[in-house]
Amino acid sequence: MISQTSLESYLDLITNPVKLKTNQVLVLDVFRKMVLHQPLSNFDVATILGWPINRVTPRVLELRNAGRLVQVGVKRQLETGKRVMLWGLPEDNMEWISFDYKEVV
Repeated sequence: MISQTSLESYLDLITNPVKLKTNQVLVLDVFRKMVLHQPLSNFDVATILGWPINRVTPRVLELRNAGRLVQVGVKRQLETGKRVMLWGLPEDNMEWISFDYKEVV
């Protein structure tokens, strides 16, 4: 048997989605405003917003935990040469593939 307070809390979670904080909204807006909602890395978002990477990474994690962003691929970041994860909006239901940029020798 479920207590009345537990039921009220559950119904509140369903009917009132979690409100996002200002920085989370700014990060999410970057994904929403991209042409064709292309996937982005944390580095890409930091560059677009002009923020340090350590300000973006926790916001992306929070948005992923809230189900607002999902991993959609992997790429090699041109600026750093490292493989990075790409994030996107789950509602886009994208079929992105992982890719690497390779130097022409």
